Amino acid sequence: MSAVPARIVKELTAIEAGLHSLVNGASEDRFRAAPSPGAWSIGQCIQHLDLTGRAYFPLWNQTISDGWARALFGDGPFRYNPLLRLWLRNMEPPYKLKTRTSAPFQPV
Repeated sequence: MSAVPARIVKELTAIEAGLHSLVNGASEDRFRAAPSPGAWSIGQCIQHLDLTGRAYFPLWNQTISDGWARALFGDGPFRYNPLLRLWLRNMEPPYKLKTRTSAPFQPV
């Protein structure tokens, strides 16, 4: 296993551990209760992340496989274009811009 997949596995393991620490000990009422009107509950946030991951992971895996097959490698560091940097700056905590998600990614 190369360093990149090992790092990704480590990061995903840390995310899973964080998720467990978030929900362990939370009552079902707390898990389902939205903190304020119009906000998502813990469960809805997790469902949104699950829906998003199920939609995008196959695409990312295919893209990565295609890159390996075409020997598209680089050492970095890599720079994002200005528009993507602006989008990332607004989407990462602390959140500066709130947006609505599209229907396929909305929890029920």
